[in-house]
Amino acid sequence: MTDAWLHAAPLWAAAVVWLVPTGLPIASAIGLRGCAVWAAAPALAVATLSVAAVVAEAASVRWSPVVALGAVVLATLLALAVNGLVGRRPAPERRTVRACAAGGVLAAALLGGIALVLALRTPAALSQSFDAVFHYTALAAIRDSGAASSLTLGALGVPGAPPRFYPAAWHDVTALVLATVGGAVPAGANAVAGVVAVVVWPLACVFLARQVFGPRPGTLAVTGLYSVGFTAFPWGLLKWGVLWPNLLGMSLVPVALGLVLAVTGRAVDDAVGRPRALVLLPVTLVGMALAHPNTVVCLVVLASVLVLVSTAQRAREHGAHGRVVRAGWTVAAAVVVPVLLLTGLRATPLGREVAAVWWAPTTTTTGAVGEVLLHATHGRPAEWLLAAVVLVGVARSLRDPALRWLTAAHAVSAALFVMAASVQSPWTMVLTGFWYSDSWRIAAMLPITGVPLAVLGTVVIAERLRERIDLRVAVPVGATTLLIALVLAGATKGMHLGRTALVVHSSFAPEDAPATNLVSPEEAEFFARIRHRIEPDAVVANNPWDGSALLWPLQGRRVLFGQLDGRKQTAEQDYLAQNLVFAASDPRACQIAAKLGVRYLLVGEVHFWPTDPRVDDYPGVRDPGRLPGFRLVERQGGLALFALSSCSESSNLDSSALPPDGRRGTR
Repeated sequence: MTDAWLHAAPLWAAAVVWLVPTGLPIASAIGLRGCAVWAAAPALAVATLSVAAVVAEAASVRWSPVVALGAVVLATLLALAVNGLVGRRPAPERRTVRACAAGGVLAAALLGGIALVLALRTPAALSQSFDAVFHYTALAAIRDSGAASSLTLGALGVPGAPPRFYPAAWHDVTALVLATVGGAVPAGANAVAGVVAVVVWPLACVFLARQVFGPRPGTLAVTGLYSVGFTAFPWGLLKWGVLWPNLLGMSLVPVALGLVLAVTGRAVDDAVGRPRALVLLPVTLVGMALAHPNTVVCLVVLASVLVLVSTAQRAREHGAHGRVVRAGWTVAAAVVVPVLLLTGLRATPLGREVAAVWWAPTTTTTGAVGEVLLHATHGRPAEWLLAAVVLVGVARSLRDPALRWLTAAHAVSAALFVMAASVQSPWTMVLTGFWYSDSWRIAAMLPITGVPLAVLGTVVIAERLRERIDLRVAVPVGATTLLIALVLAGATKGMHLGRTALVVHSSFAPEDAPATNLVSPEEAEFFARIRHRIEPDAVVANNPWDGSALLWPLQGRRVLFGQLDGRKQTAEQDYLAQNLVFAASDPRACQIAAKLGVRYLLVGEVHFWPTDPRVDDYPGVRDPGRLPGFRLVERQGGLALFALSSCSESSNLDSSALPPDGRRGTR
């Protein structure tokens, strides 16, 4: 196990480089310093790389590390030009502030890294989940085609398929990591997702805390430590799905929210400044949108609460001075603008498609409220100590007008989660539909405000403790805050990360539930063996539900059906899904197979979600048995590879004798 992780070290190092140092020259060129330059680096890297991938494909240029580095150079030069227009740099931070912020992030990386090693067991662990099939296949498609644009990735390079938008920022970065050092697709995916969870996310949380609380060393150190202590994020999205694009986008939301604080003048000892924030915020939003659009909605919701609370306070002041009309207009603008923005997003074709998804409730309303209060969403064990410090932070924020928005935003996230987890009615889906009405995705919003509230609660406890035992002179409040956080981390055995690792492991564990795996170790071995029996330019017909979809990302041999969502297939793919097994007597099936390059048929046994009705949508790619036109290449138990040996008989058939839709198979 140790040797495997040592061999995977270059992949993880490459993931760190592409996500953080790549953005540093851009962030520095635009004038950021200290915590801000490190936290903004991933956001700027993601935005630069994802936009560059779109431009490269439009220019018919393959996506590669050289192209990506060229984009970084151009972005850095542009940032230098912009820096000359936005005024002086913010004042440099004290060395103590930088050291404590770095220490908090390193602690998060260490604890989170241990959790990931325990969860994955091996760096190339395969995610046995529905969403992983698409993501693995998308990485294989980028590797083979060099096309990585978010505007076309959803088509997965299928001939004849219309371009389809799918946010590709995570895939763009992962493809660069794999192209830089090589390695298996699952190993690259794990490396990028892991670095996002234990490096990018803690950096973002520290930046938000810096904007909320100011340059307080102990506070920033505690923020990094707490950032990996909430189950809902990042660990929830690593387990459910897996939702890697959402993971990347959500990890950038605290950075964007910190920039909103700068724009609105609510940041404490602002580390960015309003002019730079006005430039950086839209750039960050582009990166978030190309990571996953619903993360932009997360920001709109949280920022709207911030603006509304601030506006309400100003409106109260206007009203007290008799400026009633001005107060009314102020509040109305704070409400109407985000409502119009969200309504516009909902009206787009993508917005309507996402909003139409329905998930069954998982708990009662009372249960969902309890899960929020105890940070135990989706049946996780209660995190009592963390919940306690968050509640202390809530109480303190309600008494401080400058921090009241934190609790309000946390309450809005909690309300959305309760709706999705326990109600799921048409009226609640109007609000939760931006997240597929998926309570897992909405739960990931809670730590964005939960982390600073927990930090605030710890500071309050430290202040009370110092007053009680008269440590106000001998021990700084920052040191007391850090000491309390360390005690909490020890009492929870490293912020419950061992327990969290077991939860994440359930999505990467073929040995735990062999009867429900997408790809078993035996299947993976069979795929490796037949790789050399298939020409590199051939396409293999398959039922993706039997695990064969992963032949492409695992062994580099392209399959006809590379995702489990049959709604996104072309009409020609649909026809072969119904009729390929009759190719020897079906001229149209032969014609389509030749057009798409289909030369093989791979069949296996369905273990993944075997009762799902979509499993039966591929009757034309079953074992041909005694039907002519196929030659057995290799068989192992229920797994078999056939070559499409002959379509000559079909040339003598009159295609008009076929049914109107040409189908011979049955569903």
